[in-house]
Amino acid sequence: MIMRLVKLAIIFLPPCPGQYAALLQRDFAGIKILDRLILTLQRAGLDEIIISYQGSVADIRLKTEEGMVNDSRFQGNITWQEQEEGEAWKFSGYNQTPIKSQNILVVKGNVVVTASTIQDFIEKSSKEGVFGQDEIIGIEGPQIKSGNIFLCSLSKLGVLKNYVKSQNIQDSSNFIFLGGPRHFAKLIEDEHSARQTERAFINLHKHYYKQFMDFWVNSYFSLRISSLLVKSPVTPNVITLLGLVIGLFSAWQFSRGDYWGGLLGGLAFAGTSIWDCCDGDIARLKFMESDFGDKLDTTCDNLNNVFAFTGIMIGVAMSSGFLYALIPFVLLCVGGVLIFYFIYFPIGGKGSFFHGTWIYDVIQHLASRNFVYVVLLFGIFGHMDWFLWLSGFGSVLFAIALYLTKSKFI
Repeated sequence: MIMRLVKLAIIFLPPCPGQYAALLQRDFAGIKILDRLILTLQRAGLDEIIISYQGSVADIRLKTEEGMVNDSRFQGNITWQEQEEGEAWKFSGYNQTPIKSQNILVVKGNVVVTASTIQDFIEKSSKEGVFGQDEIIGIEGPQIKSGNIFLCSLSKLGVLKNYVKSQNIQDSSNFIFLGGPRHFAKLIEDEHSARQTERAFINLHKHYYKQFMDFWVNSYFSLRISSLLVKSPVTPNVITLLGLVIGLFSAWQFSRGDYWGGLLGGLAFAGTSIWDCCDGDIARLKFMESDFGDKLDTTCDNLNNVFAFTGIMIGVAMSSGFLYALIPFVLLCVGGVLIFYFIYFPIGGKGSFFHGTWIYDVIQHLASRNFVYVVLLFGIFGHMDWFLWLSGFGSVLFAIALYLTKSKFI
């Protein structure tokens, strides 16, 4: 595995005057800057981290270590080693005996970087054959400030230290270029750059969205909401559960059966889609992703859909009569149950049985959040009854298509 070529990371902390020390402990998207760097390196696959420092960092070290206590996000081996001014870098246990990896990642302590940037840097360096050449390798790109992250061998650490100190690294190393919207590495130098970088870093998470409306519409609102939520103690799972409140409000509006109920219900239903992006944003920003959170998110999404369709059925019954609403709702329920069975059984993931067939892409589109805007469109034109009938017949027809497709493989 390529990532195992590099297991050791050295975080370099220069002498820490008051302002610099305060920056390292500054809250950045819900996590202190130094803590974020440690978690990012661990997420990138570096299970051994040395924090190298000069001078007194007692306050920084104390606060960092206190924050790690009983925090399951911090794993691996993290050690602190002091370096003397004017001397070559020395690391006890590493200078006299061969280390597990001859390639070392060196990064300044006030850098904000993504795990994917670190991973791709190492992978591309390996593919281009620069490992094993006893050279210093840097990283650069459109959203990457060069001169802050390097790969080198143990024998080059002393040279790298002098380069970093003199800021003359640009003329003394090879550079790996990383483009792409999710490659990001910025240096935090003062409060102004911290605020600018934080905004850019949060907006970067737009590129984690894969669905069309998430990328072009939902992200515009969700990232602004997430930038506020990430500074609070609220967890991603709590955010997911709070989305049910919006879903219930949407259902209540739909159930009124008039034009404004359909319109407000559609807007609120679109709001569940925007809110649904926020829990993922917070989970990624705070390194709190979990299998339970993913299952909870899926469950709440389905509950919100049930709330919405039930509310629409009640609203149509209020405006057009009970039987007129019951028929398409029954068709929708029957079709929905069959679709759920065909897609999730046998167990193996959402629609995994249909991989390689035309219907797999249809499943992915129908399972996306994009359809909430179809509901909103019907609400705008005041025809929620049309949407209910379309959903009823459409779900049955799609269940039949799933059955026929699945039968060919049995």
